[in-house]
Amino acid sequence: MLKSVNNKLESDTCVVLLHGFGADMNDLFSMKALFESCHVVSFQAPIDLSSAGYMGGFAWFSLDFTPYGISYNTEEAEEAITELSEELQSLRKKFKKLVICGFSQGSILAHALLLRYPNLLDGAICLSGRYSEFVFENAFTDHLKDIPVFISHGTQDEVIPVDLGRKIIDFYKQTDAKLFSKIYPMGHDISLECQQDLVKWFTQASKMF
Repeated sequence: MLKSVNNKLESDTCVVLLHGFGADMNDLFSMKALFESCHVVSFQAPIDLSSAGYMGGFAWFSLDFTPYGISYNTEEAEEAITELSEELQSLRKKFKKLVICGFSQGSILAHALLLRYPNLLDGAICLSGRYSEFVFENAFTDHLKDIPVFISHGTQDEVIPVDLGRKIIDFYKQTDAKLFSKIYPMGHDISLECQQDLVKWFTQASKMF
């Protein structure tokens, strides 16, 4: 079982937060204010990065920063996807509506969970993610019909190039998901404008869940 924190709010809707590389479960938890009247739970990744210099930081899977870009441990990523799917299936039994929200590395996993597990999620919020072949290539998409999906990326993202974000957007445009996507003038973060759009989107999307 993964370590987590939640807002202890009773609701029929649960929003699950997945942080990025080098952060922890508290990193995105401040976003709970964006999801009024929802139960919000933030999971903590299992890999402790303290020995790598990220004090108090965790990762869902290992990264290797090279002169040619970032490579990642897909075996660890697959383990994280499996473990998270089990956590989500448990939450699915408790809540009528289940929405996932991931940032950066957490966004990659959010895409994987949405694409691989039909009927598990009612919506997805994917912030500053990377197009990853092991997630998107040959992915099954028929079950995405009418599912609300929010995707954002920054033009000045120094960690994940914006072109990889645009590639994700292009992928979803070929599906029947109810897609909201926007490229913001920001770096590898979640700007105030992005948060404001997210609140408006979530208010409308909640009617479709």
